[in-house]
Amino acid sequence: PQKKEFSERLALDLLRCLILLLESEELAITDEQWTGSLALCCILGHVHVLVVQQAAKTSLHQVLGFLFVSTSSQHALETWRDLLIIASKERTAMRGAFSQCKSSAPSPTLCLELLCRLLRGNPKWFLQNLYEVEIESLQVSKVLLEDTASVSFELVWRSYAFASAVLTVCDEEDDDTTRGSSAAEQAESNDEDEDVKEAEECREQLMAALVHGIVRATEACRNNHDFEDGYVYIAPDAAQTKPKTKSQLVTLIPDSLLWRAGLALETVHTIIEKSPQFGISVAEAVSDFATIGASCRDH
Repeated sequence: PQKKEFSERLALDLLRCLILLLESEELAITDEQWTGSLALCCILGHVHVLVVQQAAKTSLHQVLGFLFVSTSSQHALETWRDLLIIASKERTAMRGAFSQCKSSAPSPTLCLELLCRLLRGNPKWFLQNLYEVEIESLQVSKVLLEDTASVSFELVWRSYAFASAVLTVCDEEDDDTTRGSSAAEQAESNDEDEDVKEAEECREQLMAALVHGIVRATEACRNNHDFEDGYVYIAPDAAQTKPKTKSQLVTLIPDSLLWRAGLALETVHTIIEKSPQFGISVAEAVSDFATIGASCRDH
């Protein structure tokens, strides 16, 4: 017990010292030192001691926050790509600050949480890398939403949260008139029009992936045994109070379809509140889901 307690204290002290060092304005942290710092957080994050895991997760958030403020834009961009690679479970080599964390990388769920926080907390860095970050993030977000095999509610929820963050933040920055010289330099580039076009296509594809989650649930309701076309169930039907037979139970709509549709609707609502122009593309799907759902006796 004493050895275990000593190991816990040592791990917590290491994390505290790491944060103190990174907070110091007198030290110039190299890319290799950033990589080592994240590797330490990731390794301790896999220790089977809750207090150490929690401290490591908190430290990981802090280290990334320091990195995106202090380091070069290119190293931060590579680190952003590392998080996208881990979140999407790709087997691509990592080149950023997570390059030494192959066997101890954070979970895809945690990576999505980190990406959302970084996206909203670093507007200056985001502006400097607007199109690269936007296009790559939109593409990964689309892949995550299309992964219907995932049964982890938290992972799917984080995927929808990331999709919402990418669409709303990118749209806010796209309308921002305070981009300054960075945007002016981008405007002089011959590639800007292509970047803008590709980013717009990626946004439309991501919205289509969101809508697809609603459409799948709508079709499941339409094809279910309790759907009555043209009839709206306002109150629970008397048949609901009767015991269901085995044949009825097996035809119920899978919960995963319904909660995915619920997450999609919540995400769409958040996006439309901030970016009303996306409303046209989802209006029909939302209307159909509400109408068909109201005509299902048991759902």
